[in-house]
Amino acid sequence: MGDTNLIGPELVLETTEKVKLIRQQLKTAQDRQRNYVDRKRRPLMFEVGSHVFLKLAGIHNVFYVSMLRKYIADPSHILKWKEISLDKDVTFKEGPVAIQDSREKNLRGKTVHLVKVLWCHRGIEESTWERQDWVKANNPELFESNR
Repeated sequence: MGDTNLIGPELVLETTEKVKLIRQQLKTAQDRQRNYVDRKRRPLMFEVGSHVFLKLAGIHNVFYVSMLRKYIADPSHILKWKEISLDKDVTFKEGPVAIQDSREKNLRGKTVHLVKVLWCHRGIEESTWERQDWVKANNPELFESNR
């Protein structure tokens, strides 16, 4: 190849061989990818009324059946919800309801007092640790009831 000039039948023969080689390499790559995908693929069967999880990757208004996963019922997945009264601008105020626990944490030689706060419209599992001085400044009534 290189600097040699090909003419006529030699050019056609060389080009044909290169096309065959490229096709063979493409087929090998496609087979490798198909084999990888086939190992991950499994038949999906759903009936009307079946529960499924939908895995979302970004925000799209279209999803594919391959994105569905079978759902196995679990009582802990049942949502307990209460109606929330909304303000005129369709918002609601979320504030602390009770203090569940307290602790001290040492940070760089300074002691920080923390309290575990139960929030309105949230379950116990969503309680958070907050700085005691912040909670006391904004909600002193929570500390008056603990005396």
